[in-house]
Formats: sequence, structure tokens, C-alpha cells
Amino acid sequence: MNRGQRRLYKKQLKAKGYTEKQIEVMFAMQDQNSFDVLKEGQRVKLDIEKIKSHPDYDKNIDSNKQRYHDFIDANADKVFTVEYDPKYTKNPIIVCLNEDSTDPKWLWWTGDLIKVNDESDDGL
Repeated sequence: MNRGQRRLYKKQLKAKGYTEKQIEVMFAMQDQNSFDVLKEGQRVKLDIEKIKSHPDYDKNIDSNKQRYHDFIDANADKVFTVEYDPKYTKNPIIVCLNEDSTDPKWLWWTGDLIKVNDESDDGL
């Protein structure tokens, strides 16, 4: 994304109500080369260490953030299956987890997930 495209995208995000801080985080996630594009059906686990080390993890705990913390703690060792929400198919770095029973399902940045190779993966 060149500078002009970045400025336009930032302007569009602000018009949708995103804060400057949220936009900075979104750009930082896009700029990182450390994420994988995960295929639908890929088996993953939450990267608990990375998630909990985020600078905002323990800030401003409200009821929604507490639900997020509870989900992470309850599913620290669980293996999930990646699925795409139809709204985010053009953005392959945002995924849902099939086994997530919350409503609505949590959205996950692929950089916060760890690929799991299990016997049912068949090397794909």
C-alpha cells in the first residue's frame, strides 16, 4: 500500500468511527510480515503468550474485555479450526474459529494463532 492509498484508507476508517489509536494498530498489523494466511479448515491454537503480552491486554477492563479474557483462559490449550466470516474473506488475516460458540464469534488476527499439525491434517 503506497502513501496515498494509506492516507485514503485512514480517512475512510476515521469516517467509520475508528480512533487514531485503532487505526495505528491496524496499520501495524498489516505491516508485520510475521503472520500467515491461514486456509479455512487449518487447525490452530491461541498464542497465549503473544496475546497476553499485548500492551492493551490488561488495560480498561470492561465486561466485554472480561469475556475476552475468560475465553482466552478457558481455551488456552484447545485446538480450533479456522473459518472465514463472509464479511472478511477479502482480508485473510482476520479469521473466526469454528469451535467458538460465543455470539458473535470472536475475530482473530492470524498473528495471534499458532498452526497445529495433527494426524487429521493429511499434510495439507
